[in-house]
Parts: sequence; structure tokens; C-alpha cells
Amino acid sequence: MGRFSQTRFLEGFDKPIISEGQFFLLPRAALIWKTEKPFKTFMVVDNEGISQSIAGKEVSKLSISRFPALAVLRDVLEDSLSGNWEPLETMTGSKIVKDANSWRLEFAPATSDVTLPFAALSFEMTDYLDKIEISKGEKDRDVIIFFDQQKALIGFIREAAKKAGRLRFE
Repeated sequence: MGRFSQTRFLEGFDKPIISEGQFFLLPRAALIWKTEKPFKTFMVVDNEGISQSIAGKEVSKLSISRFPALAVLRDVLEDSLSGNWEPLETMTGSKIVKDANSWRLEFAPATSDVTLPFAALSFEMTDYLDKIEISKGEKDRDVIIFFDQQKALIGFIREAAKKAGRLRFE
């Protein structure tokens, strides 16, 4: 679990959109993304897809069965947040590069039949994932900074799973 700050750059907007919140990674189950600012939302990324709620009411849902590339994004997020770099190195075809005090991994997928929800990914990490940049096109990109990361106590995990609704976590 930890906190995040996400800066979204969108073509046509003069200033980026900045959001903040906390996340919970439930290994092999889900990533729970609670945005607190500029407004409260609750998003779950799991084996079914991505669903987003506002004030307890689901407002959007994308299923992996309709958009198979979401499974790639889900796996990338889970592997990177849990420090499981080997699958990312295999997927990207490149090795993690050591910078001064951190490591870096770049990924630009080759052309394929699967349309991915990103054009390129860039990871920076120390003990945990510190930053991910998701390029979605020429000018659209997200820069997510992660901080205050720690292994969650089981009570936090159970509470997050309960709030996510459709998850079972024993």
C-alpha cells in the first residue's frame, strides 16, 4: 500500500490534471486505486477489468473480455508495484538499467494485433516502484509518483478487499 500523485497531460489542455490518493495492491487479486483529490473516486483493476465508482456508485466498467489489452496493463501495474521485474524484462525485451541511485526500465511495444492502452512505459524504482510514465500518444501521458509505500497489515488488505465489493480475500 502507499500513496500516489498522478499528473495527466492531455492534448488541448494548457495545464495538466493532478490527482492524489492511495493505493492497495492485493497480490494476484486486484489493484485498488482511491483518488482523494481533486475529487474522490474508487477504482478496481482486477481479473475482470477496470471499474470506477464515485460515492459508492459504479460509473464506468471496462471488461478484459472486451478489451484484452487491459490484462497487460493490469499485469504491468501488479508486477511493477510488487517489485517483480523479471516478467517486465521478459515483456520489454530489455534489462533494468542502473542509474545513480535507482533503476530504470523503458518499454515501447512492437506493432502487434493487440491494441495496448499505451504507446510506451517508463519505470523508475529503488526499493519499490517510485515513478511510472505512461505515454498514450504524441502529447497524452500520465506521470505517476509513488511514495510512503509499505507492506500493508492484513487488516488494511481485508478492509480494502471488502470495499472493492466483488473481491474475496481470505
